[in-house]
Amino acid sequence: MIDIVNKYQIIICRNVLNFLVKNEALKILNDLRASVQKEGYIIIEVFTKNDPSFISDNKFNSYFAEQELLNLFSGYKLIYYLENIISDPGHPGFSNPHKHGVARIIIQKPLNELVGQGVDN
Repeated sequence: MIDIVNKYQIIICRNVLNFLVKNEALKILNDLRASVQKEGYIIIEVFTKNDPSFISDNKFNSYFAEQELLNLFSGYKLIYYLENIISDPGHPGFSNPHKHGVARIIIQKPLNELVGQGVDN
């Protein structure tokens, strides 16, 4: 196995976690914490429970609660945060315009993060 601890200066995780079951998504978030270098950046975008599909048909596996990403990375320096309903003009597999509830966060890992600090599964 390749050692990925403190390896990356920046990690981008957009529109992936919603396809995983919640426990697996939380495990990935822990892996991101371990993999980014001190003072490195993590960019995450997830679907929230405000997404119309959560209310209507729960078509994705993981939806995040209001401010959940903020709470999960509370010890990190917050660079940017947005939680909103956005318009999607369409994409392969769903060409009609529609909306998504999203949370977007950019955080910076602190220089001295406490060992063992992380996302609870």
